[in-house]
Amino acid sequence: FSNSFVGLAHALGHSLGGHFRIPHGRAVGLFLPYVMEFTANGGAGRYGDLARHLRLHDGGDEAAATAVLVSAIRDLARKVGQPLSLAEAGISAEDFEASLPIIVPNAMMDNAVLAAPRPAEMEEYEKLYRYAFEGKNVDF
Repeated sequence: FSNSFVGLAHALGHSLGGHFRIPHGRAVGLFLPYVMEFTANGGAGRYGDLARHLRLHDGGDEAAATAVLVSAIRDLARKVGQPLSLAEAGISAEDFEASLPIIVPNAMMDNAVLAAPRPAEMEEYEKLYRYAFEGKNVDF
């Protein structure tokens, strides 16, 4: 497992979970839909194929199929009691803001990002954390 290069959601989750003592699966799972949107917005990923294989979407529109898949993941997370934002996970705005200078560089240095289909810059890491705090769909 340590050599699997699991991706950006893991890097964000590792850093956040370690800092706030959030269980690994909860932290990584929280970032999954945000990272899927980020990856797809950069033209990378094959989430539309996955949506079609799961029979969630039957058209050829990659963006629409990806949106349906991300929505299904958020619906499933809600059903199993997974928080959909960092605020829902119990992190205060004050603690979140204070953590950014620590969690952003830690996520960037995580080996999990080496195989990410869409590399992220420091500003994008911070934006991903901010969008996840607010529960906002990723539009960049």
